[in-house]
Amino acid sequence: MTPASFIRHDKSEFGLTRPLLIWLVTLLLIRLLVLLNTEVSVFGDGVLYLDALQTIISTGSLPDLRVQPVGYPAFLSVFHIGADKPSLATISNIHKFMDMGIVVVLSMFCLIFTKGRHLVIRAVALCAMILQPFTGAMLSSVYTEHSATFLSFIGVVLISYLAVRTKSVLILFLGGLLLGVASSMRVDLLIMNIGLAGFLIFILLPRIAHFKKISLLLAFFSTMIMPTTILAWQAHSTGEMGFVVKKFYFKGYMDWLRTWPSDRAEHAKFAFFYNKPDRDNRLDIESYPAKAFSDDGERIAVERILSDWNKTTYSPDIDQRFSRLADAKSVDKWFSYYVLNPMFRMGHYWVNADGSQFYLRTIGWQPPLSTIIVVVNLILRLMLLVLFLLGAKRVFAQECKVPEIQALVISSVAYVAFRTLELGIGGTQVWAGLMEPRFVLVAFPFLIIVAAFSLATRFEDKL
Repeated sequence: MTPASFIRHDKSEFGLTRPLLIWLVTLLLIRLLVLLNTEVSVFGDGVLYLDALQTIISTGSLPDLRVQPVGYPAFLSVFHIGADKPSLATISNIHKFMDMGIVVVLSMFCLIFTKGRHLVIRAVALCAMILQPFTGAMLSSVYTEHSATFLSFIGVVLISYLAVRTKSVLILFLGGLLLGVASSMRVDLLIMNIGLAGFLIFILLPRIAHFKKISLLLAFFSTMIMPTTILAWQAHSTGEMGFVVKKFYFKGYMDWLRTWPSDRAEHAKFAFFYNKPDRDNRLDIESYPAKAFSDDGERIAVERILSDWNKTTYSPDIDQRFSRLADAKSVDKWFSYYVLNPMFRMGHYWVNADGSQFYLRTIGWQPPLSTIIVVVNLILRLMLLVLFLLGAKRVFAQECKVPEIQALVISSVAYVAFRTLELGIGGTQVWAGLMEPRFVLVAFPFLIIVAAFSLATRFEDKL
């Protein structure tokens, strides 16, 4: 018997017994109680999203182009029809509904993967799937993460699992549409989701399912509907064409900053210390770690540039001096710049303590007790990553013969891989560095799917 052969093509049953159903509902209620004790707070980019939403509600038009795309406030405006102003309660409920939606779908696949197993094993698997903190990490903020994650996840599930299982062109089209809506919320997701849709629709599906070419073309076209609508709406509203306005503050300095591997705290300290042009918090050479400099010559050069910057202002000359340092370093230390730094950035997204706040906000624990949740969260992350790698190996070794499961797992592996590579490469090549670990949250449902598949197939002969 081959691994994963226990996954049966059963269209009507998940192997739910009454005790397991009671346990499932109980776990969902526990998660719901955690969600109900979480309130939305407005900070950072959330202020700008609410401002854009207010403009849409008041005028029916999009605001001027800004650094953040308007797809997210445009999406929220659908739930504010007839309202005079944005409602944090409404936004909070949307986020909670989406989190529960993601968890319910994950639970469905957990039941499929563990069908025929011992009740205790299935109960433990459901507990881990439903009470995991990662998909609810940004629940309390007015940020794009929850909406983009929900829409991307459901879109991929529709395209891969459900469309392959039902052979429905409508489901294929709907999946592409949801991916397109998610892609309009972040510029990096615009590239990511549409590129992934092309991979799934034109490369993966023809190998696994038999769809007509016209159906595949229509499905890919559906990913363009929302981004195209946003472009047309923007042009009609302000006469501008595009998704964002390009603003590169301190470009040369940011180019140099990306030549060395900074962690999250260092990035926040050195990339955004200049909040205002007349800043009071000036940095000197002693503020930077030794790893920022390849040799004493670079350290001396940076010290002189910082000294001139602190004496006057950030001038074109200072910008060019930083750029020249960055260009030279990218050539002299090309392996670190093009290989090691992106790898460090990729690892930093996955191995961190993000997600702990999902429970800390509700429980209210303070150090040292809160350290327990942080440590458990980090251990869970590492376990998921190991299981993900094992699951990817198994599915590409064709150890799963059920077409819809195969399509789902390969799609999930592709999403995690595409997102990780995009953030790692983009994080060392674009202006601000794409450093915040929250950017990878959109890939967590896919990571969990592959990890669950890996665990289920790994212990088939033993359980």
